[in-house]
Amino acid sequence: MPSVVTIPEFVSFKSGNSKSAHISMLIANVVYQVFVLGLNATITGLLLHSAFGVNYELAASSVIILVLLYSSVNGLKTSTITGILQFLCTITIMGIIAFLLLTNFDIKQIDLTILQGTNKIGGAFNSSILINLVIPLGVILLTQPFVDQMIFQRLVALKQTDKIVKSFSISGLICAISVMLFGSIGFLGLFLSQNETFIVSDTQLAIVQTINHLAPTLGTLGFVIAFFCIIFSTVDAGYCAISALISLDIYKKYFARDVDNKKILFIARLSMLCAALLAILISLAKMKILWMLFIIGVVGGAMVSPIIFSMCTKKLDGRAAMWSILISLIISLPLSIWGNISGNSLLVSGASIGSILIGLLVCYTLSCKNLTNATPS
Repeated sequence: MPSVVTIPEFVSFKSGNSKSAHISMLIANVVYQVFVLGLNATITGLLLHSAFGVNYELAASSVIILVLLYSSVNGLKTSTITGILQFLCTITIMGIIAFLLLTNFDIKQIDLTILQGTNKIGGAFNSSILINLVIPLGVILLTQPFVDQMIFQRLVALKQTDKIVKSFSISGLICAISVMLFGSIGFLGLFLSQNETFIVSDTQLAIVQTINHLAPTLGTLGFVIAFFCIIFSTVDAGYCAISALISLDIYKKYFARDVDNKKILFIARLSMLCAALLAILISLAKMKILWMLFIIGVVGGAMVSPIIFSMCTKKLDGRAAMWSILISLIISLPLSIWGNISGNSLLVSGASIGSILIGLLVCYTLSCKNLTNATPS
């Protein structure tokens, strides 16, 4: 399908050009991408305010606007080139910081009794951690490669199709290494906090607070540079995703089929601007990072079933795709929001898993029913 650029196009094509499947997948994907941009704005505001006392609103909005300026110039090409440079910068700086902190640290300072669950908070590895973090974050990590338009767009843009598996396998491995690299510093800080060597005041900021404590000058400066590289890379990719979804899946498909590329480019840039404004508004709510991640995970979980069915079957029923997304969101999203507000971790984890299971059940049930009732030609 050389003409397919977006996930909604792909699902629509595999469901016989179903309009209902296309619109439902489009709405969910736009919401997903806008919240990803809002999440990155929120993270920027929190970290810069914590590390340097920068005004939260200024920090959150500045990165969104700055990335918008260069993303609107050359779209995906700019995002790809800057992404390579940003990755090399990030992995080098964080590798040096992690190496210096972990190798120069006396392991005897860590109180290993927390692994046995004998400390005051009940241990680092217990059912609470599993329910609160591991399950919902695991759902996000497992579903993102399927549902994220940012990843899909790079897939269809890759000219050498024989290198797709190799490219994505290597990039996935690099991503995993990067996450573990960052995480090791955060866990070091949490261990020290348990031992009351210093206090992590906010677990969302454990990495930056640990670096600021152990390497307050060069370490913090290096982290901020690496942090901006990651945020810029994610935000510019998000702009590319939003611009494709709005300009191609909405404007060209439903309003101006014969529109020229110049007009498409204008709509794409305008959609970037609108997405930037929405992201800034979301960041002003100052929601907890994990809350936003879990909401993103539920929306992604609602999309994953129709996408998998589209990949694994010759044809997907359009109504099955639509209802699987709608029912999953109607049930799971309120549960996740209420679970976050009330602090009910079971609801949060249940909503994360339920968004996928509901979608699978609806897709399978309706697809089988329509297949059974179909009249042989």
